[in-house]
Amino acid sequence: MSKKLAADDLTLPIKRTDGETIQERLTGNAYHNILPARYLRKNSNGELAEQQEELFKRVARNIALAEAVFEADKREVEVTVRPDQLKPDHPRRDELAAEVFGKGVTVDDDVERPLTEHNVNKFAYETVVPELPAEIREHVETTAGEFQEAMEMLSFMPNCVPPDSLVAAGGGLKPISDVEPGERVYDDEDGTARVESKYDNGQKRVLEVETTSGYTVRATPEHYFRVITADGHYEWRQLKSIEPADTLAVQKNFLDDDGEPQPLDWQPTTTDGGTVQVGRSRGSFQPPAAMTSDLAEWLGLYIGDGTARDSGVRVAFDESDPDLLGYWVELTESVFGFEPTTGQHHDGACLLGRASRRDLSDFLEQNDLLKANSRTATVPASVLRSGRSSVAAFLRGLFEADGTVGERQIELYTHSEGLGRQVQKLLLGPGIPSRLSEKRDG
Repeated sequence: MSKKLAADDLTLPIKRTDGETIQERLTGNAYHNILPARYLRKNSNGELAEQQEELFKRVARNIALAEAVFEADKREVEVTVRPDQLKPDHPRRDELAAEVFGKGVTVDDDVERPLTEHNVNKFAYETVVPELPAEIREHVETTAGEFQEAMEMLSFMPNCVPPDSLVAAGGGLKPISDVEPGERVYDDEDGTARVESKYDNGQKRVLEVETTSGYTVRATPEHYFRVITADGHYEWRQLKSIEPADTLAVQKNFLDDDGEPQPLDWQPTTTDGGTVQVGRSRGSFQPPAAMTSDLAEWLGLYIGDGTARDSGVRVAFDESDPDLLGYWVELTESVFGFEPTTGQHHDGACLLGRASRRDLSDFLEQNDLLKANSRTATVPASVLRSGRSSVAAFLRGLFEADGTVGERQIELYTHSEGLGRQVQKLLLGPGIPSRLSEKRDG
């Protein structure tokens, strides 16, 4: 009889970071199989053209070459390049020359163009760096050496953040522990980077940084973050070297709708001998099979001002806003297939929308969508993962419930610190920066 493995039964490979040589610091599979198969250079016959130890030097130089552009800009020096400095091993150098220098230009032509962040990847370290001005060349060579040392000591590994850290993957946000090899994750260029490997580094010391705006990040001391220098340039700096006066760059616009809709479960509880109604009559309950924008907005209103019981859900509305209550009624019927009731609170303080269905409560519970109380409320995981449109709809509902519009800003009030921090991160997804602060009652 076979036994199904649970997640806790699996142990991920732990990377080795000690040893005198690169071979000793890498796992045998990484050194002998993964690097040769995926990363080492090969000749036209498919034979290896470099050793594992040469890989890190080549990659470090390729990364550092871009520093020539930024350092030249910093020093207000123009660096120019020629066609003969294009990558020597490129199989179609003349085509590359035409792309960089203009139609009809070949590698033998005597023309020059400025070296920019858009064309620097078309050139080779060994052809460009020796001809750089001395102060720029020294900076690039130093940077290449630092990157090479970091990679050879395996301190460059990017997955040095806690497992619950949210990352942009599949169009939405999810804990890094749930990201799998082959999955699409966001990068600075076009959002199409793919995860190649997943590791568990074991227990390590973690530092936390909180910005003046309230953004927080936790990572190991060696993890690199992008800092904006005093003169407005980007600089990669390890977390342990970041000072209180430093300015961290924050990524925006990382959500999209290119991922798969998040599936939802629904196992109806029957009370009539096993008969379950099929079809969508006025009183039937048929929730969506996956997260939708309408459901996400409904959840935003519920998380903001709703409560759930075994008998269903109640959402409170200000008595001066009957239109919002009417909209919630229409939204509930559209999403779940039945019409809720409305009424006045017993003390007359507000209006109430009542979705009195046990199956609604069961559905929310089966999909981890229930809110226990206002102090522990969070954004449902299925909303976080669902992409730009669903996230925007959830935020719309949440701000309708708990948001206010002032003279200078839009504010959201919540008793849940966890919800506040999640919303702050979600707002960056469509490109909206925000500030998180504590506001005492009264």
